[in-house]
Amino acid sequence: MYSIIKDHQGFEQLINIEVREQELIIAVEYLEVNLDMVFSQERYHKVSENLAKVYLYQILKSVTLIHNKLIIHNSISLSNLKITNKGHLKLSGFEKSQCLQYKSNTIEDSDEYQSKLLANIDLSDMYNLAPEIILGQDFQTFATDMWAVGCVFFNLVSGFHPFKESCMTTMLYRIFKTLGTPNMNILEFPTLTQCPYFVKNYDKFPVWQSLDFSALIPDLAIEGIDLLRKMLEIEPEKRISAINALKHPFFNNLNEELILD
Repeated sequence: MYSIIKDHQGFEQLINIEVREQELIIAVEYLEVNLDMVFSQERYHKVSENLAKVYLYQILKSVTLIHNKLIIHNSISLSNLKITNKGHLKLSGFEKSQCLQYKSNTIEDSDEYQSKLLANIDLSDMYNLAPEIILGQDFQTFATDMWAVGCVFFNLVSGFHPFKESCMTTMLYRIFKTLGTPNMNILEFPTLTQCPYFVKNYDKFPVWQSLDFSALIPDLAIEGIDLLRKMLEIEPEKRISAINALKHPFFNNLNEELILD
């Protein structure tokens, strides 16, 4: 993995690898500050639209590079976005990254699935779990990475996480309350209608309509609202890719050379 991102300024760099007896020791460059530290200092800390745009562009450039190499990050969050002394963001936390693969769902019991999922995930990662993963899809995709990027973007421009809850059930309900409750229409929701937890419980979910993001984040330009909705698309088949997000009109007035200087 580190050979793919070597010398790329958008990623935390590997310094050294040592094997001591039965331990593998990995040394990476030291970056003291991450975005989670910045946001935890103040309850509703948010950044300006221009700075959020710069940060998001840098994140998407890094995600596009690894996706082009068929690598899924699996742990995109504020704590894995480090800030250099020049103000650039570096994507870190590749311990859970993996090559793209598709597996069939093998866990029938939804409670068992969620218990196993919780046992292997950090709290900061849980908040960014895509709805299809909560609903029982047992493999990660590029779309699950993009959901996490959307959560980070929302946090940047609003000052709070859109789906932060104490457990996955209440988090799923928060997602439905915000984006609308999906249904069993396979043409509209081709992925979610194959998720075992959704199939088992869809008739028990309350039916909510999607909220107006412009009311949630009134200071964000309409182009930013549109991009955010496309990243937080509840059906992963319809979620925007990293490379297409970079082409979105939200970035039309951005000077890429200045960003990467």
